[in-house]
Amino acid sequence: MEGSGYLRHHNFQGRKKFGATFLEFRKIGPVTEVWTSFVGMIIAFFVGLFPLTFLTRMIRFGKVENFSYYCWAMGILIILFTK
Repeated sequence: MEGSGYLRHHNFQGRKKFGATFLEFRKIGPVTEVWTSFVGMIIAFFVGLFPLTFLTRMIRFGKVENFSYYCWAMGILIILFTK
């Protein structure tokens, strides 16, 4: 992990993947399908931010075991709601 060279390389790779994903949207179908997919991605992004922010705070304060309670609760809810 060599400082800026490493980050520059992976930033470029990320932009390429984002661009390729954007171009693939045109192949999905009607505009409504693209819009639905885009809204789903945005919602998933913000929903994913919550546990990551929570985990970061737990690591910073040295209480990672508290995050395990969150994981157990989410796991149980997913099992209950998918049956």
